[in-house]
Order: sequence, then C-alpha cells, then structure tokens
Amino acid sequence: MVGFEAQHVTYAQYRQLRRLFPEIEFRSTADIVEDVATVKDRAEVRAIRRAVAITDAVFSELLPLLKPGVTELDIAAEISYRHRRHGAARDSFEPIVVSGDRGRCRTGARQTGASGRENWSRWTSDA
Repeated sequence: MVGFEAQHVTYAQYRQLRRLFPEIEFRSTADIVEDVATVKDRAEVRAIRRAVAITDAVFSELLPLLKPGVTELDIAAEISYRHRRHGAARDSFEPIVVSGDRGRCRTGARQTGASGRENWSRWTSDA
C-alpha cells in the first residue's frame, strides 16, 4: 500500500500511477507530511537557526563579488565553498545562480559566460 496526499495529486496523476503500478494499492491521505513537518523539536530549531546564520553570512560575503565579469558558475562555487567554511556539512541541493534575462526562469540553466550587467536577480541557497 502506498499513501498519497489527495490535495496535491490530481485525478489524472492518480490514474497514471494506477496504470503504471497496477499491483499496488493506493490510499488517499491528508496532511500527513504537513503534520510531521510542522512539529519541530529543539534540535531541529537549533539546526534551522544555524543554517539561517550560515546563509546570512555567506550572502553578506557574496554581495561584493556580484559584478559584471563574474560568472554564475563562479558564484555557485563560492556559495558551496563558503557554506562549508562557515560550518555546513554539505549543500542540500546545488546552488542556483542566474543573472540577466535568465533571472526570469524558475531554475536557471547553468551558464559559464560572464554576466554583462549588474542584474543579479536570483540566488537560491541553503546551508
């Protein structure tokens, strides 16, 4: 049996799952993920606060580096390096750095060329 959050799965998606996995019984659930995710113990709260502090420090250090001629790839590498330097064990996901016209994209395509403008419009990070 596999549970799924009914308010997040369309009927079309449910039917596709049943077609792909006919031997599995699917059961509708509600708020299981939300209930687990909203309850934080003291250790989780400390970890979140530490991650926020690391991310704030990294962002402050990166601001002077954001200028024409610096590549998005270089900034992404700096994010990962500085997270670790400040005590993060690893990146939870690959940093996304986009500039210029690519800043409108939800997840920018990795670019190795230098930015021609001071239009750093999106930066996603986690510690």
